[in-house]
Amino acid sequence: MNKRCVIDKILKCVVIASLVLLYWSSDLLEKDVKLIKMKVRDVQEDIQELLSIVKQNNAARSSNTVHPSALSVATCANNLSEVGDPRYPNLLSPDPYRGKTLANLVGDGFVPKGILRTAHVGKPDNLSPFNCYAYVVQLYDLCVPGLANAHVGKHEEFSPALALKIEERGVADGSGDREFHIYLRPNVYWEPIDPTRFPKHVQLADDFMQPHPVTAHDFKFYYDAVMNPYIAEMRAVALRSYFEDIVSVTVENDLKFVVRWKAHTLVNEEGKEEKKVLYSAFFNTLCLNPLPRFVYQYFANGEKIVKDDSDPDTYRKDSVWAQNFASHWSMNYLVSCGAFCFSGMDDEKIVFTRNPNHYDPLEALVEKRYVYIKDNTDSLFQDFKAGKLDLAYLPPNHIDNLASFMRTPAYKNQAARGEAIREMVYPDRSYAYIGWNCYSLFFESRQVRRAMNMLIDRNRIIEECLDGRAHVISGPFSPFSLAYNQKVEGWHHSPEEAIRILEDEGWVDADGDGIREKVIDGAVIPFRFRLCYYVKSITGRTIAEYVATVCKEIGIECSLLGLDTADLSQAVEEKNFDAMLSGWCLGAPPEDPRALWHSEGAMEKGSANIVGFHNPEADKIIDQLSYEYDARKRMDLYHRFHEIIHEESPYAFLYSRTFSLLYKDYVKNVFVPKQRTDLIPDAQDEMVNLHTVWLDRKEEECSSIS
Repeated sequence: MNKRCVIDKILKCVVIASLVLLYWSSDLLEKDVKLIKMKVRDVQEDIQELLSIVKQNNAARSSNTVHPSALSVATCANNLSEVGDPRYPNLLSPDPYRGKTLANLVGDGFVPKGILRTAHVGKPDNLSPFNCYAYVVQLYDLCVPGLANAHVGKHEEFSPALALKIEERGVADGSGDREFHIYLRPNVYWEPIDPTRFPKHVQLADDFMQPHPVTAHDFKFYYDAVMNPYIAEMRAVALRSYFEDIVSVTVENDLKFVVRWKAHTLVNEEGKEEKKVLYSAFFNTLCLNPLPRFVYQYFANGEKIVKDDSDPDTYRKDSVWAQNFASHWSMNYLVSCGAFCFSGMDDEKIVFTRNPNHYDPLEALVEKRYVYIKDNTDSLFQDFKAGKLDLAYLPPNHIDNLASFMRTPAYKNQAARGEAIREMVYPDRSYAYIGWNCYSLFFESRQVRRAMNMLIDRNRIIEECLDGRAHVISGPFSPFSLAYNQKVEGWHHSPEEAIRILEDEGWVDADGDGIREKVIDGAVIPFRFRLCYYVKSITGRTIAEYVATVCKEIGIECSLLGLDTADLSQAVEEKNFDAMLSGWCLGAPPEDPRALWHSEGAMEKGSANIVGFHNPEADKIIDQLSYEYDARKRMDLYHRFHEIIHEESPYAFLYSRTFSLLYKDYVKNVFVPKQRTDLIPDAQDEMVNLHTVWLDRKEEECSSIS
């Protein structure tokens, strides 16, 4: 018996050991399979890229077209004084940082290398030229340059990009109109489209796989598309308001076009009439981008969408073309003529490859850029800690997590390999808000909107949701801008005052069911509204849940609706919501509040005035700002406008974030211009500059990046 028991125990041990070994070996096998899959995917990507290059080279040879744009920097620099009419000064000037400082920083013999890996939460709904989401606009700008580049660290100063010279001229017909004569850089090409980036059922005509020159006709086409009333994408609608004073865009030849701006007759302080064009006419002219005609005027098979487009205004008014544009076959492809070329988007990442033909070799200082698509900020941050990303913003709920991680052996090993984490804290030129739909039964009264604002404890949101890394704001401008009225205080947190206002407005709980109601047009309407937010934003969801809680405490039912990018875009474009938790990224000065706040966009589908705000005095101030050139008077107008928005309360302004940017030690040249006056004297910009970063890591480390 004893022997049998011993034998049984031995057999059991053998079986258990075998199972452990089997599990261990299967686990290793699974890891090996995953590693092999990753390697295979990398090889497939490399093969696709090589095929793309071969096809592009073959296309260039077959069309006898050679890319000379890489040589155009020196050529154009030498001949810049010969461009245009010497009687008129150039409104563009060389950027000292880009022209000299950056070249000294990288040093002689610098060769761009490595893959800059970043990430974003959520996959773009599309990559349309008129997609309004800030990060899609940033991706677009990687591939399509504008007429000019803002001087790094400076406001209202611009250097040549696709335009070499811009002249401002008067018009001799007595109208008072002004013209901007724009001379384009020669030898800039749209890169051939890569057919491997499209589904198999999309068969592209051969012409798409050849380079095409960027011409003045592409800028005219962009203008026409923006002004087409049947294009309802928000960026196009916003630009439409900026371009409404343009009389004409005239193409003189492939490398020159003229933008004419209408002069308005105004009465000055002395009671005399004078003619003025928009103060922002020049800045708005710079908003014109090239739109590739060889793509967006055609079906995938190469047939024209509009057979007869001989009318010069065809694309400005044709509804059939606009309908086809909205569902164009290239909506998930970025046709490229800039520093980077679009190299594909899937569910994992978006890839950009440095364009060797670009006219400015220092515009792209890495070989590739990967933008990984993540489900939430938590997974994004975990990837950064694991060394899978080079840059990441620190989520507010992970500050302690970061501190703990930096004490671990895993981090110490990373730091020893030159992957130490650096942090840069800076204010962002953006703000978060809750927009109250001014056409909703619940929020058409400014008194009710004020009451809703008083319900929200913004300091509590900042402390509990953002770990204190934000500023309370009271109005529509960046708190670091001169346009921001520092004397205006936001609505104080007072649920008691909010209740009093609501009851004065007729919102009372008459039936004792715990929900306030009001009789409107003979019907009893309970105060039940829906708050929309971006479903993948953890911070957004937390804030929305807080708002729902404080509403419930005073007898208002707030239901939450988390939406993905596509549904959120649709709700915004159609103004189909009661309240919206969102945010705006603000541009550099001079501020133009027209797109967000003028009543002309209150009812327009796709306008940036998403809450339908309308106020006669606000409209008047916006119109005055359009033609006021005096800096002091402009500030007075901005400050009064801030007061009106505060009084009317179309938004509950929540906060302006202070961001914490994390980056690895090998990512070089991350800086805030205003903090580096040694590089940029008199720098004004408080935003972090990531446009000119490069990677400095060992070759063996680079080769290990998947």
